[in-house]
Parts: sequence; C-alpha cells; structure tokens
Amino acid sequence: MRSTAAFMFLSLAGLGVANHPQSVPPAAFKAAFEEAGIVPEVIATLDPVVSFYATYTNQDGVDKLLTPGVTMVPSEAAFPKQFSVENVGYVPNITADSRFLIYILDADAPDRSYPTARNLRHYLGGNYTLTGEPSILASAPTLVTDTDPFTPFVQPTPSSGTGIHRYIMALYAQPERFDNAGFESAGMNETRENWNLTAWRTQLGLGPALGATFFQINTEPDVEMSVATNILGSLRNVTTGALMAVLRTITLNPVGLTALSSTACLFQIASLHPRMTLHRVFAFGRDRWDPTYRFETSWLLPPWALFAFRAVFALYAFTTIFFRIGWGCTHPSSTPATAGGGDTTNTAEAPAEVGDERCGSTKASFSFFTVLTYWGIAFYLLVAAVHTATYARNAASRGPLLARFPRPLQALHSLFYTTVTTYPLLVSVVYWAVLYPTSFGAAGGFPNAYTAWTNVSQHALNSFFALFEIFVPRTQAPPLVHLWWLIVILALYLGLAYVTLATQGFYVYPFLNPAETAGGRRGVTAYIFGILAAVIVVFAIVWGVIWVRRWVTEEKIGCKGKFAARGDGSCVDPADTEMGMRTETGD
Repeated sequence: MRSTAAFMFLSLAGLGVANHPQSVPPAAFKAAFEEAGIVPEVIATLDPVVSFYATYTNQDGVDKLLTPGVTMVPSEAAFPKQFSVENVGYVPNITADSRFLIYILDADAPDRSYPTARNLRHYLGGNYTLTGEPSILASAPTLVTDTDPFTPFVQPTPSSGTGIHRYIMALYAQPERFDNAGFESAGMNETRENWNLTAWRTQLGLGPALGATFFQINTEPDVEMSVATNILGSLRNVTTGALMAVLRTITLNPVGLTALSSTACLFQIASLHPRMTLHRVFAFGRDRWDPTYRFETSWLLPPWALFAFRAVFALYAFTTIFFRIGWGCTHPSSTPATAGGGDTTNTAEAPAEVGDERCGSTKASFSFFTVLTYWGIAFYLLVAAVHTATYARNAASRGPLLARFPRPLQALHSLFYTTVTTYPLLVSVVYWAVLYPTSFGAAGGFPNAYTAWTNVSQHALNSFFALFEIFVPRTQAPPLVHLWWLIVILALYLGLAYVTLATQGFYVYPFLNPAETAGGRRGVTAYIFGILAAVIVVFAIVWGVIWVRRWVTEEKIGCKGKFAARGDGSCVDPADTEMGMRTETGD
C-alpha cells in the first residue's frame, strides 16, 4: 500500500516537473528506492533525512527537477545543472558552514543481469556548501563547490540491450578533516569499478547518507521493436503504383540487368525508414563492446561445453566441405545437374557445362549460394569456438580474443552471426520448397546415400547449426541495420549469378532462367522479390525468437548465464555490502 501511494505521489509530482516542480518528502524517496528494488537488492537500508535533488535538461531543452526513478535517455544524463537540498535545516549537527560530498554511481554496470562492475563510480566531489540561492524548486537551496572532484564526471553510456541501469546520487555530510585535504589523504584510490562503499565509508569516517535519489536509463530493445514495426509499416505502405513501376522497369530490361534494377530497388526499400541512414549503416558503434561476453557464453552450457559443441559442429561442416571437394575431383559427373539440387551421382552442384572437366564441379560450386553459406557456417563455428575457448581460459585475465579485436572486426563478427542465423534458414526453405520438388522429389527421392548425405548436410543440418546459435548462446537480437546488409549481400550474390552465366554459360538456379521459369522474365522477377520478402520474414522471425529467448531465460526463469570462473574461483564478483551492497548471482 505504501509503495502504491509513493508511486502515485511521484507520478503526480512528475506531471508538474516541467513548469511547476513540487517537493518530494524524504519518505517518498525511501519508498521509490524500495519500489525500484534498489533497497534491499543493491542498498541494504536507506533512511533519508533530507530531500536531495538534481536539475537536468531534457531533450526539449527544458530544465527539470529529477524526481526519484525518472527514466532518462543517455543524452539527458549529463552532469546535473544544479544539486539542491530540502529540509536540511532540521538535521542535527548540520549548520550553514557544513560541507557535503556527493557521488554518482551505476548500480548495474555493465549489465543489469551480470553486474560485474557494480557500483561503477561516475562522479565523486566534495566541499559542497549551501548557497542560500533557490534552485528550480524554490524551497530547495542549491549546493555548489569550487574544488576539483576526486573522480571527474563521466557521462553514462550503457550498452544497448544491457537492461535498465539505475544511477544513484547520494549526499553525505563531509568530515571537517577533508575541508582542506583530498580524499586521497585517507588512502582512497582512483579505481572506478566495483566500488566498495562499505569500506569507503569506514575509510572516510562517514555517517549514513543524508539523502539520495536515482534515475534510470532503459537499454532494452523496446525502441528497436518499435523501429522494426515502423519499417514493416513503411514496407506495407509502399504504393502499388510505385511497385509496379519498378517491376515494369525490370521486366523491360535484358535479364542481365535484373540484378542491377533489383539492387536499386533494395536500396530504396532499405532507406524507407528515417532511422536507416547511411551514417548508421556504416557505423561500427561507440558503446562498450559486448561487456558480458554474450557471444562467448550460454544461458544453458558452461563455456567449455559451448566450445566443444561449436568445435564439433565446425569439424563436421569442414569435413563435409572437403569430402565433397575430394569426391568431386575423383568421381566424374555422369548426369547433368539440376541446378542447386545436384548431380544424381556426386557433387550436388555440377552443371553439365563443367561436368567433364577435372574438379569442374568443385570450381563451379563456388557460384552456389548454398555452398557459400555453408562455408560461412563452418568458419563462423570455428571462429566462435576459438573465441569461446579464449574466454573460458582467460576470463580472469585478458578476457576473450574477440574483446581485444579492433571495433570494426567486432562489428563484422556481429554481422557474421546474423548471416549464419538467417541465411541457412532461407537456404533450407528455398531448397525444400522450390528446388527439391522439381529435381530429386520428382524422381522419387535421392538416388544414393552420398547424394542424400550431402544434401541433408547442406540443406538441413545447416539450419540445425543456425538454430543452435539462435537458442543456446546468450546473444542479443541483432541490430536492425543488419537487415539492410543481408539484403545488400543477396543483391551482390544476384550479380554473381549473372556473372557466372556470362563467364561459364550456366544458370546457378533454374528459377533465374527465363526459358525454364513460368512467366519468363516476369517469373524470374517474382522469384527474386519472393526471396527478398523471405529474407525479411526470416530475419524478423529470428530477431523475435532471440528476443523472446533472452526474455524467457534471463527475466522469467532467471538463467542469467554460465560464466567462466574468475581468479578467485567464483563466477561473479564478491559481494559488496555498503550501506550493504550485494551482488546478483550468475544463475
């Protein structure tokens, strides 16, 4: 009942913040800390005797009073324009000459689910004094200081997808011995992470906090979900006339220009949403890279087990690839291929035009999307296994190899992950729905064990590997900008298909051949846009499944992750009890 009343009070107070800020009693601050779970999850107890405020500027340029629990965006979380305090005149032993110190910390760094740097200190300053000048709230005089801070302010920039971060500001009475001496005189060091507030209070001889407030920054992908909805809405709102004009342009051109026209259309579609700017498309990101090692850890498997699975899958994929190469170079093709479906005796991609050339089918295979994506799966599993092993081995020291890569390579690894969780599913759908029924399906099934094995490996197990990467690691839903790159890669492959036609004289897939496709060029165009629609749908499904997996495993059933043991033998940082600070467990 008390929490509900506090919430209603703060909500009503918040309505008047823009133009008529209202006082918040100390009891409401305490209730807000309990409502947000800071007490007792992060702070054992809090009994404020004053109302402690900060003034910030919102996105509209309006100065607002920070009431406890307000949600900000990172751009609003600059250093407060003012600190102020109410009811301080009623506190024993506080006079007009008293001095105060203030800190700002992130209780959930770097990730709400795995706060290995809990109590990340963003600011610590002392020698604050009361000015007698009113703040934005007339009844709360401002606090100012002319002393350089012990910890200069660093603006919060939490990584996307790391949960709701709670930033705590606290006010203490400053002992007189620090009026003319810095906190280093008490032996305090400059380390920001894992700040032990209990030890710090004892070190400086501080009493309980006089007051405290907090704000939140939500990094969850709700914003991304709304952007995805807007993108789909934009696609839906493309007028029929404009789409028909594009199709008419493509169908009037020679077949070789289909790829160019389609690519232009894809760029048009990718730019429908204002958030999808070129700057964003080519940006590598400036936030901290994967602070809790989601690419190298799992909610289900310990790191070494995850490494083992990835290594075995990579070994199988490479074995399949090189066995096929060896088989194709030692077993001449005897039957023309049904493009993408394969030769009925060997390689699965040997066209008649190259069937008599030694290793001709192997050379031609590099024109097939199935083969290219299978190479991609094999290399991703190998690279991911290496990164997982380096994490498991070096968790207590340097961390995984991926964390030490340049930022462009880290961003490319993230895009690599998106391709291996999207393209294999697309390949399987197109093969079993379009290619198989007109090739082996029409002939009553695969003619021999080798053909069955190669096709199942490349068109079924490829999706199994993709589903493993979707469901088992702790990865986040991919950035929406990756959809643009998936479309661009498909457009580039379409160009490769027609380069293959021009240089080697065969169509890699029958639906690209107007002579074999119902409707001729219009039929080819329909297939191209059908695959475009399919990759958008597959990406949306994969994005949603990963988001739901993370929500269910981490938020609902509490499987935060299986992490490598640290140097002290634990999987998380030791508990910190200030005012009794506590740490969440890893599972």
